[in-house]
Amino acid sequence: PVSAEPSPAAQARPGSELRVLRTFHTPSGNVSCEVLADGALCSVASTGETFSLRGLEPGRIEPGAAVAAGSGELVPYGSTLSEGAVSCSVPPSSVPRGVTCENAETGHGFEASRVAARQRAY
Repeated sequence: PVSAEPSPAAQARPGSELRVLRTFHTPSGNVSCEVLADGALCSVASTGETFSLRGLEPGRIEPGAAVAAGSGELVPYGSTLSEGAVSCSVPPSSVPRGVTCENAETGHGFEASRVAARQRAY
């Protein structure tokens, strides 16, 4: 079941479009994401961090898990979900990358991973 309630991190952003369009998690269950009308949030359970992309702002890495582990639909490895200008990609299991979400209009995004060397926000 997909919750219509925005996550705490989404609620903390005044002036942002809070509508959750899609909620999903990776096959490992470690990364869970919400695709919003104006961005995306992905929480990494094993690190307790949330990667966020909101409006016209660059991606950010924040403490705390805003999206509960295992939320939403299971998205298989090698899949890409797109809602409006925002796309999130779950890499194939053979590719050493995290979940990436990017706004095609701004070029901003993030890579959410349990591996510190693969964590980035831009």
